[in-house]
Amino acid sequence: VGLQPQANFFLDVFDWDVLHLIPSGAGTTASPPATLAMWIELCTVVFPCKLSLDGLGSTELMEMSSNLSTSRGQLFLGADAGISCDSQFGCTGVEVLHTDIICLDNPSSGTVEGPFAIFGAVQLQISNSSVRSCLSSGDGAIIYAEGGAVLDILHSTFSDSWAAVGGGAISVNGGLLNIYGSRFYNCSTGAQNADLISGVADDQDQGYGGALTTVGTQVRVIESLFSKCASSKGGGALSLSGGSILIAFSRFFQCGSGGDGGAIMSFGGAALEI
Repeated sequence: VGLQPQANFFLDVFDWDVLHLIPSGAGTTASPPATLAMWIELCTVVFPCKLSLDGLGSTELMEMSSNLSTSRGQLFLGADAGISCDSQFGCTGVEVLHTDIICLDNPSSGTVEGPFAIFGAVQLQISNSSVRSCLSSGDGAIIYAEGGAVLDILHSTFSDSWAAVGGGAISVNGGLLNIYGSRFYNCSTGAQNADLISGVADDQDQGYGGALTTVGTQVRVIESLFSKCASSKGGGALSLSGGSILIAFSRFFQCGSGGDGGAIMSFGGAALEI
């Protein structure tokens, strides 16, 4: 399905398949970005299904404009908007390519989960994209995954996000997480920003993993950068519990924690190799 985004574009469950977001600069008239104003729960109509967001536009548009090689489509997320992919309902995966996603959460009310909620043995791939300005009153300001999902974060940037409990950008319980050639900037978790979301109280279980928190997960972080990430309790950039973790050719810059591990906190029998 190739759709031209309009202001306040309404994306619903009938638009699953491939959604082409037209990059700025495509054609003769710039198109306003698409806006998602609600939660989409895949799949409620067709079984099974996979959603793909492609910010390079359709093949026809790529042939029309030489600017597409340097432009990406945009998707704005309204307050309490996002995409839920649950294997129990037939969702097999979500793919985000060449897309800039901007959260428009009201600071007084963040969602419990980030804009991507992944459940079960499904696949999420975010490639050559960016996600910024997301808030969560729970775990994972951008991605929350549990139940054996496979997550691939490739050549992408997550920035300016905050979660109350853990994982200022990503929270994963089980499964496989691959991060390659990506950047995490100004991601945080815990009490320091608790006043942004009403009803969030600090306790001993909150504030771990400024950018990433994992439990029992196989993690590979390759050629990536964590910059200015922070947590109030532990793991200024990464909080890793159990599982196996490989970190190679990556950098941590100006990350900090109010507790253990200014950059990395590893516990619970995690097998960590750096």
